[in-house]
Amino acid sequence: MGSLAACTSGPPAGTDGDLADNWGSLPPAVAYLPTAGTCDSSTPGPVAAIWNAHPVACTGEHNGETVYVSQLSGAVASLPVPPKADNPGLLPAWRDCDREATTFVGRPWSDARLELYLVLPTENAWKSGSHWFRCDLNEVKDVDDYLPTSRTGSLQAPLDPKLLIGCLQTTSDKNDLIVKEVVVACTAKHNAEYVGSIWSTLAAYPTKDTQFRPLFNACYSKIDAYVGMKNTRTGTFIARAASDDQWKAGYRVVRCYLWLDKKTMSKSAKGTKGKGVPTF
Repeated sequence: MGSLAACTSGPPAGTDGDLADNWGSLPPAVAYLPTAGTCDSSTPGPVAAIWNAHPVACTGEHNGETVYVSQLSGAVASLPVPPKADNPGLLPAWRDCDREATTFVGRPWSDARLELYLVLPTENAWKSGSHWFRCDLNEVKDVDDYLPTSRTGSLQAPLDPKLLIGCLQTTSDKNDLIVKEVVVACTAKHNAEYVGSIWSTLAAYPTKDTQFRPLFNACYSKIDAYVGMKNTRTGTFIARAASDDQWKAGYRVVRCYLWLDKKTMSKSAKGTKGKGVPTF
């Protein structure tokens, strides 16, 4: 039968037989710090860390794109844990995100099928001294439900015209509440048209008609500027981008629409000075 290999009685040459020493020290832990211009295969969430970052080339398929990174300041930066989504101290960060996202795409980002996200560090990272905030944009499938969708190519200016919100055909229920919005070509019959966005100064999202009035008045001003005349006699509807908590924190972007209700037109109302625009 074959012989078995035997163990030697001493340690191999060049070793001392001690397994407890001569180990190199582990490298220091590296804190996660996001970078503007980075794209990710995942939809942005409320917090980010190295374990949930999935960076990919912006030329390939991706979801979120980071457009700006900065540091929180003021009272929120002194909290023992990251601020909650409804903390009003996040207002300056939201305004920074709005400004920088607009700069990044070359026009108001809310003119397009895009959603804006404010991302913060995890609690562990926060307690270790990371107090950054990250501003991300993600394309959405449509203006009806704003579900995020993947895309290829960076959102950096110039913005793809196909992303811009233009004319819509809306459907209302028996109470005249709009229940569906479908983007159509402005040369097709439509009863609504996006005219621009405002940033509300209301601290709480309105729930009563008297509270909605300032938003409607601001949107009527947008309609007048869009059409090119004063006191345009159309209706309007609004769409906010934020959740209740985000609104409390300062994310108060409102999209404004010219609305014709049951009437329609087959051209854009922009710059018409009211000619050919059905009135109420």
